[in-house]
Amino acid sequence: MAKVCWSKKRPVESNVATSNTKEKSEDDWDAEALFAADEEELAHTATTFEQIDYENDWIVDSGCSNHMTGDCEEEILRTKKNLLVRFQMKELGQLKHFLGLEIDHTQEGIFLHQQKYSKDLLKKFGMPRCKPILIPIEPNAKICAHVGKDLEDATMYRQLRYVRCTIDYGIFYKKGGDYKLVGYCDANYAGDHDTRRSTTGYVFKLGTGTISWCSKRQPTVSLSTTEAEYRAAAMAAQGSTWLIQFMKDLHQPIGYAIPLYCDNLSAIRLAENPVFHARTKHVEVHYHFIKEKVLQEEIGLQQIKTEDQVAVLFTKGVSVNKHVSQAQCYHELGKLQAMCARPTHQLQKALS
Repeated sequence: MAKVCWSKKRPVESNVATSNTKEKSEDDWDAEALFAADEEELAHTATTFEQIDYENDWIVDSGCSNHMTGDCEEEILRTKKNLLVRFQMKELGQLKHFLGLEIDHTQEGIFLHQQKYSKDLLKKFGMPRCKPILIPIEPNAKICAHVGKDLEDATMYRQLRYVRCTIDYGIFYKKGGDYKLVGYCDANYAGDHDTRRSTTGYVFKLGTGTISWCSKRQPTVSLSTTEAEYRAAAMAAQGSTWLIQFMKDLHQPIGYAIPLYCDNLSAIRLAENPVFHARTKHVEVHYHFIKEKVLQEEIGLQQIKTEDQVAVLFTKGVSVNKHVSQAQCYHELGKLQAMCARPTHQLQKALS
């Protein structure tokens, strides 16, 4: 269970471990000083604490492994008590809104969405009642920088119509279960028709909920689909390395090779081969990062069928049937749960 507290820095109490040092100004306090009240008492709390500081708002949550079951209320209370050593805090109750996110707490888990933001966006452009569409971009659309013109009528922008269709969508984090980190990566070869560069897409989920994703044009031109997929896998490996360190900081270490699903067998073989092939000499050195991570067994590249590759949605437009079928697959089978945790009537109608 997460709590939101308003906080303001205040001077150190006389009983804190740092009281023998000269008093600092409010601006001098850092996060490390949070745990200076009693080193022995706070040793355990400091290892089970997760915080997000933005302006004056904090989210306080337990970092223990079974926190999704709500069994760590005592740890949360202990953390808040120790924070009072350095901060003046006001209890605002259960977390409902934070940085534009809306959080719904249910018996099954936590649901994150941006329904209010979506409504405000549609209202800003005069499209609160526009006709919704099921896909944000036409399948295999060819977009060029110097082709086309701006639309005078805002209601013609299909991205906003897609927002209207997916206004109830969000990410659902289910209680309990096996919380394993899993990744998917894909590439759209030469998808940029101006530069002929490829597009990388990857997504990671922890348990039932998506926690990280990326859609980015590659910085250089790839000479083949294998090379484009290999670069995409390397970028996904960088993302997984950060997530591994992040989980370690939360004292939830990853003790297994993270499955990274790729639909290009040649790219997988290239990453698993300890010998650098002559055809990869021109590939920048940093892209061979994936090869090192595979050999160190931090990542396990696994093949997946193209029709089951969920990361394709981050690289290009797909057909309505494929988009909808994958959304249905996410919801029922949990491959990428929660992109459609609460399907709209339009999606339900399309699936029937």
